[in-house]
Amino acid sequence: MSLSLYALDRREEADAAFQHLMETYPDEGPFQNAEIYAFRGEIDNAFRLLERAYEIRDNGVTELLTSQFLIPLHGDPRWRVFLNKVGAPLPPT
Repeated sequence: MSLSLYALDRREEADAAFQHLMETYPDEGPFQNAEIYAFRGEIDNAFRLLERAYEIRDNGVTELLTSQFLIPLHGDPRWRVFLNKVGAPLPPT
């Protein structure tokens, strides 16, 4: 819901929905929450939650290379570092 509201430029509602999600399920779905942060352009938070997803072995990490929501992270130098860390193939430079 948060992504849809954000895409519709209903930022206040998107923020409230995402805040509710994070407060209600603080330890659930760090990978999916990283996708939301990346989509919103909150790159530092996205990487923070990707690290958390890796630490707890969140199954979402298997979608790392195919998630369209993570595309905003691809230009960040931390992206290649994270791919290497999780053993994912590195894209050509």
